[in-house]
Amino acid sequence: MMLFSEQVTDIVMSSYLRDVLIKTSYQGSQLFLLRPCSVKADVTYSLVSRDNQHFLSQCLATVATGMVSLDLGQEHVLCLQLISQHVSQFLKVILLL
Repeated sequence: MMLFSEQVTDIVMSSYLRDVLIKTSYQGSQLFLLRPCSVKADVTYSLVSRDNQHFLSQCLATVATGMVSLDLGQEHVLCLQLISQHVSQFLKVILLL
């Protein structure tokens, strides 16, 4: 077993997603909800110590995108309502267990 004399004080995550898109499907019709776009996300978690005691934690999240094209029509709303109903029913079952 290896012990480290230094503690981890920062955790950094960076990600880049290219051509992310979301489609909805309602009664056999597939439509774009979110047209292809790129997303960059950075998250940093820092733990600050003072006098050998942890007294402050900080989390910083940054999300950057280019132009985001969102289509929203009647079929999208109906599809999102169905998703909401299914998630609600699922959570009721989970919470009863």
